[in-house]
Amino acid sequence: MQTITCNVGMWRAKASVEEVGESKCMAVISAIAGEDDYSIESRHTIVFQHAAGADKEEEIKAIIKSVLNHSH
Repeated sequence: MQTITCNVGMWRAKASVEEVGESKCMAVISAIAGEDDYSIESRHTIVFQHAAGADKEEEIKAIIKSVLNHSH
């Protein structure tokens, strides 16, 4: 299992990624915005086809950005 962290706007995100098949990965994305009593949490599970030869970390960061930007 691989863990990727990044910031997307107000979100601090972490994705736990594991391979679930040939060239298929599952990312469980947890994100939080704000502090203490004013925090907002967001969780998403994404299964995607990993592009052969692509940088997996950059690919996952792009997925995190897309999910958080389009869901909130």
